[in-house]
Amino acid sequence: MIELPDPKDAFRFEDGFLLTCKPTRIAKILALYEAYRLAASVPGAVIECGVFKGAGFSILAMLRSLLENVWMRPLIGFDTFDRFPHTSDRYDETIRCEVIAPTAGIECISTEQLRHLVELKGGGLADNIQLIPGDICETVPAFAAQHPELKIALLSIDVDFAEATRAILDCFFPRLSAAVSFCLMIMARSLVSLGLWMNSSRRTLSADCRSSPSQGTLFTSLKETDYRCQKIG
Repeated sequence: MIELPDPKDAFRFEDGFLLTCKPTRIAKILALYEAYRLAASVPGAVIECGVFKGAGFSILAMLRSLLENVWMRPLIGFDTFDRFPHTSDRYDETIRCEVIAPTAGIECISTEQLRHLVELKGGGLADNIQLIPGDICETVPAFAAQHPELKIALLSIDVDFAEATRAILDCFFPRLSAAVSFCLMIMARSLVSLGLWMNSSRRTLSADCRSSPSQGTLFTSLKETDYRCQKIG
């Protein structure tokens, strides 16, 4: 649970954000917009793995309302919705303690808080939303097993940890390949895990795409200042 901003101060927060943010923050919003725009014509859910404070999920909820409507597809978020988790990977645990904790903190937005804030935006934005709390290494495989019909149009991965990234890719990447087209958005530290996952499983994005009538777009953040878009297939 986090300390929530007062919606009555929205204009002050907006001015403060725009006056102090770096271009990278606007780049992230534009990357999410472009990814959603491309995915809007594709059947399937929009999934964010790694909701953290809820900012990215809120943007996706607003994009869904602006570019289509809330009943076109479900918006699903996976996170602990409690505190940033510990991990068995020594490098990942170092990232948690020395990078994430002192900069962004380890408290995550709760499911109740996030749903409340999205509801306050009006327009039914909170409809057709699922928030799945718990350890992603457990909740993602369980969700995939419970929903064999699941197709994914847009998958955003920003979980920082290699173990969680591998679990997401193992369960959800095949659901991307089954679609006519898809978008895969991966943030910096998870991108390293993507390469290791492809190497260990002896697969490539383009080869997997060629195995079905799919084409896709991979959005990556190689570092905080660099968002890239790559066609796949």
